[in-house]
Amino acid sequence: KQWYQRRVRGDSLLKKATESKKSSYITGLLQNIGTHINPKELIRRIPDVQQIVGLRDSLVKILCDYKLQINLSEGCKKVFVNDTVSLSRKMRGLGKRGVHIDDEINCQICKCMVINERDPTDATVYFCGHAFHNACLSKDYCISCFK
Repeated sequence: KQWYQRRVRGDSLLKKATESKKSSYITGLLQNIGTHINPKELIRRIPDVQQIVGLRDSLVKILCDYKLQINLSEGCKKVFVNDTVSLSRKMRGLGKRGVHIDDEINCQICKCMVINERDPTDATVYFCGHAFHNACLSKDYCISCFK
């Protein structure tokens, strides 16, 4: 919804700028356009015969802003990739570690001892340390951690 509202506002600004025939209005719009309006669309709508004061400077500013936006996007991508790799390695390392449980640990749902003499294999223990009887589990993740 916000994207649509910004687009409608942008379209109305474009329409007003091109209908006004005032080069100062178009120049101001070009200099402060940011990412709200597609600058190509504004330039396309300017009549060929209309003189725009400061057009060159405005176009240079748009290109500099665009370059800054690209640099920020690339920087964010590098940080995201590095964080993803780091967290993936950490998760893989945690997955290789064993989880110690006592023979007196209780199921998080029914509160009975998980390891019993009847069926010691009827248990699921997650890396967080929470343990459950397989019969008590309804999900394939630790429901104590994800309440």
